[in-house]
Amino acid sequence: MEIGWIKIHRSLIDWEWYEDLNVRVLFIHLLLTVNFEDKKWRGLLIKKGSRITGRLQLSSESGLSEQQVRTAIKKLQSTNDLTTENNLSGTMFTINNWNKYQQSTNETTAEQPDTNQTPTNQQPDSNQAATITKEVKNLKNDKETESAIGFLKAKYPSRFETDFMMKHSRKIKDRGWKKRRKQKDLPFEQSEKDATALKSQSENDVIREEKRREEKKTEEKKTESAIGFLKAKYPSRFETDFMMKHSRQIKDRNQFFELFNNKCDVETLEFTGRILFARLNSFSINWIRNQSKSTTGKSPTDISL
Repeated sequence: MEIGWIKIHRSLIDWEWYEDLNVRVLFIHLLLTVNFEDKKWRGLLIKKGSRITGRLQLSSESGLSEQQVRTAIKKLQSTNDLTTENNLSGTMFTINNWNKYQQSTNETTAEQPDTNQTPTNQQPDSNQAATITKEVKNLKNDKETESAIGFLKAKYPSRFETDFMMKHSRKIKDRGWKKRRKQKDLPFEQSEKDATALKSQSENDVIREEKRREEKKTEEKKTESAIGFLKAKYPSRFETDFMMKHSRQIKDRNQFFELFNNKCDVETLEFTGRILFARLNSFSINWIRNQSKSTTGKSPTDISL
């Protein structure tokens, strides 16, 4: 999957969903991950421009939440940019007009490598100059963040402004003491220790904040599916209406939950207790009724649920 490249034309900026960040991220991610040629997988033919996956996997790969992925998919479906088809292995995502986006441009590029290479080789100076300038700026920025003050300015500019500049800075007559002491080779080991401790404390704050965000994201994901919504909003009713009534008769509960969530998405059901519990009840009855057919090589999902 990491080998090769795709073509993205500049006309993408005129695309109707370009300014919608979530839709743009998901669409480009699918362009990067769909098959570039027809392949068979577990007896299924997955054509170029398609892939089998699920919302949770797309959420993990793209960095979007499951709700954001679901909304982006619906928007792409509404404009016929994307089609989906559920099956036992997951959901088949197909980018419509994939050939228009990729195949013709790939073939043209493959046939004319030399003509594309010539103008690039003839104009190295401006590109090299830009690259050198960028590297010099990056080197300068790296040096500025080596000190404790540089680190705080770079990583926490707003907090540095409020906690130091506005609170203490005006009362300090000479803020260049450290630089001059360094130039005179005077000892300031304690200052370096303080700077190291301050930097370590700041890094720990960042780690704690990232952990808190991950925990919050995990909690949000739990309520983004139909089952998660019912568990979070109606725990007692979920226990009595489903767990006590149907759950013990369902052999593969994980598959049941996944397919029920997909069914709710396909039917674009509104997330309310009345609608989802009614659909869950009918889905459970049909599943249990058709479950015995799995012994003959069929799955409950082969029957309309």
